[in-house]
Amino acid sequence: MIRSLGIAGLMGLAVYVAGDNMNPLFIVDGDTVRVETTRYRLYNIDAPELTRPRCLREETLAVMAKQRLYELTRNEFQLQHVPCWHKTERNPRDNFGRTCIELQVKTPAEGWQDAGEILISEGLAVRFGRGKPEWCK
Repeated sequence: MIRSLGIAGLMGLAVYVAGDNMNPLFIVDGDTVRVETTRYRLYNIDAPELTRPRCLREETLAVMAKQRLYELTRNEFQLQHVPCWHKTERNPRDNFGRTCIELQVKTPAEGWQDAGEILISEGLAVRFGRGKPEWCK
């Protein structure tokens, strides 16, 4: 079940609690998710490209990042709208029209954690804004 709490402009918060309903979150790739028809970008990471990988290593990492994000969102998670940083300006959407979010997931051992930071720590993403990652090296 997904519940919307205090939606107010860009600061909306949606919380998913595991229960009877299917998970409403569709994992597009390691840094993009979809709820119904709205696409969201994890604001703080850049994950390997799944649609047009430049090499087999990038494709493998992209599949692993997508799978890991799926695993992380199987229980409780929260989507918090945050501004996108495009060049030096804050915008509600990124340059592909996605709404930027912070995705928090509840893990059994650590409690609430940022999903992007988990992917970074596991080598499946890099911090956004530090240039185009070279996944093929």
